Amino acid sequence: MNKSNWKELTINRFDELAIASNTLHHAAQMIAYTGKHLINEEPDDSHTSAVWIPEKNLLAGKPIKTVSTEMRAALYYPSLVLMVTDNDLNELGSFEMNGKTKKEALTWLRIQLGELGVDVKNLTDKIHFEIPPHEVETGGVYKLDSPNLFEELARYRTNGHLVLTHFAAQFDTASPVLVWPHHFDEGCYIPLQFENGEAVTSVSIGLAVPDSYYVSPYFYVTAWKKEGVNYENRPEIASPGHWHDHEWTGQVLEGRSLTGLNQKEQEDVALGFMKQALENALLVAGVTNNLK
Repeated sequence: MNKSNWKELTINRFDELAIASNTLHHAAQMIAYTGKHLINEEPDDSHTSAVWIPEKNLLAGKPIKTVSTEMRAALYYPSLVLMVTDNDLNELGSFEMNGKTKKEALTWLRIQLGELGVDVKNLTDKIHFEIPPHEVETGGVYKLDSPNLFEELARYRTNGHLVLTHFAAQFDTASPVLVWPHHFDEGCYIPLQFENGEAVTSVSIGLAVPDSYYVSPYFYVTAWKKEGVNYENRPEIASPGHWHDHEWTGQVLEGRSLTGLNQKEQEDVALGFMKQALENALLVAGVTNNLK
């Protein structure tokens, strides 16, 4: 991992950050709608997912194919701009969501894609999951009240992507590192052991957004075994990481633990947490792996 790419986290107004995160979550559903209705369905629902592009601060959906080309729906975090790009992420059209309704955003997306040759007759806001409420669902507008909050959330995305891709690359069986529209986490599923072609042991790593468990974005690592994981003699995790036991079991590093540190310290703590937490998860799953 290139350490110079870590973005220093500085904002500790986590209640406000959570509000901005929820706005981005709802804005990003435009990407999920295109995946749901315009892209061939995948068994793991990955057709509705997106990928974070660190150098562009851009959340980009899966390619939408036409007869002659491919394009993507995307969301530019810092200024809350919905975009349509070509497959190389060059902008083809943009829509500032600040002050606009969900209906206006979806209408623009339909018109933009239609003008570029996409059959949009099936593109609606129907989706198969629920997300936390936001005023745009009842006719309100998207708000970019404090752009620095959206820029900070872009930094979280970039840092999370760097850490997750670094460790995912150490497993031949790791899934792509993707942002999922339901919980809005960026995650990677790593099956480890198989029986008759099906995974019987796995670990998952990710960066979650503020939710009912934690007020700031947080890294997580979980383990799974078909017969169940025994946590009776689970290994310790160095502070500020900790074990989470409410409703699910895993290891967590909260973003609020990083904001008082300098850039290098933040990165060292995040990388150190992920390495140790992954080693712990592999241990309780009964798998060995030499992590870097």
